[in-house]
Amino acid sequence: MQFRHRLRTRIILAFLVFGLALSAMLGGTIWIMRQYLENQLLGVRLQQELGSHIENLRNNPKQANQPFTGVRGWFVAPGKLRRLPPAFRTLDSGIHYLESEGKPVMVVVQKDPDIWGYLQYDISWNKHIEQLTLTVIVVAVIFFGFLSLMLSVLSSRRIMAPVTDLVRRIQTMSSREDPEPLRPHFPDDEIGQLAAAFDEYADRLTALVKRDREFNADVSHELRTPLAVIRSASELLMAQPDLDDKTRTRLERIQRAVRQSTDLTTALLHLVRGQKTDHKTGVYHDIVPLVEQVIEDQRPQLARKPVEVELEVRQGFQVNADTATVMVALGNLIGNAFKYTPEGVVHIVIDQPCVQVSDSGPGLPEEEMDKVFQRYYRAKGSTGSGSGIGLAIVQRLCDLYGWQIDLRAGEQQGLVARICFETTGEPS
Repeated sequence: MQFRHRLRTRIILAFLVFGLALSAMLGGTIWIMRQYLENQLLGVRLQQELGSHIENLRNNPKQANQPFTGVRGWFVAPGKLRRLPPAFRTLDSGIHYLESEGKPVMVVVQKDPDIWGYLQYDISWNKHIEQLTLTVIVVAVIFFGFLSLMLSVLSSRRIMAPVTDLVRRIQTMSSREDPEPLRPHFPDDEIGQLAAAFDEYADRLTALVKRDREFNADVSHELRTPLAVIRSASELLMAQPDLDDKTRTRLERIQRAVRQSTDLTTALLHLVRGQKTDHKTGVYHDIVPLVEQVIEDQRPQLARKPVEVELEVRQGFQVNADTATVMVALGNLIGNAFKYTPEGVVHIVIDQPCVQVSDSGPGLPEEEMDKVFQRYYRAKGSTGSGSGIGLAIVQRLCDLYGWQIDLRAGEQQGLVARICFETTGEPS
């Protein structure tokens, strides 16, 4: 699992952990050294004192039982243990820690062949000092941990200032067509190198987007001329009185194709420019005749299939967008329903502010509902000459205009596609 804290939080935690660990290690070292030195030095000193008194006892027996300063001592003959406290009788030579009369004591024992000596030293005061020392160490660790926290907060703010500035400038870049270079605002360090890398990437990306927009705009614009020529020629041919029905039908198909191509070219130009039309002028278009026109334009896809088309107008409305964009969006939904319905019914419902298209075709698996909006994606088992970009274009138009489009499976079979328009006028 990745560490998901912000970079500044990581710096603060690192400083805090480091300060606490360093303080704890220092305090623990002091504690261990104090314990070791105190016990060792005190034990050695008592052993030396005991040896000295045993030697004095040999030289001057009358002074053998004189008390030591701060120390109690016993000197007995080997094996004569009656005068000793019961807890001492089983002790061997060396230094021992035990309780006597309810107090912690250190007992030093030296057993020579002729004399056994015992020294008892009360270490209650030492225990008190140990508690005070431990308290001081704990307080010191807490204090230095808090100090590390304060220093880390102040240091992280200064350390993170260039990174925060870089993030702010990068966020500003996304709202500009020609972003300002980042490199001049930072010193020649790691942040400056990162800013330079962002500048290089932004330049490449800007040039790529610019070339793509120019190409799409040029292609869409240049297509208008041949389409206009085709439209004019078909209109002149349609005006001839001696046309037979078969030729007239073909010319009508040409005119429908020219109209659809012109609408698609207009919609693509809007996508390239990222501009919404009619929003500023406040021009509204009735949705019902647009849907009827799309149905007639897409009807040739039904050919001779036994498919019935039903249009239900529950509540009409007006949409604040150019007719070309609306017809491209509706044309893809209705055209797909006509194309992929071998038989049955295509039911179209207009109910403010949405247009819903339901078919009785094979439908789509649940896992493919979102994938069909991807460019060049075609559903499994689909036939025909489609390129898989129709719904991708519709999705981009919806994103541009703030519309909502969704697909879901039909109640029994088929697919239900719905597009809801954000800006509508009065009900028609």
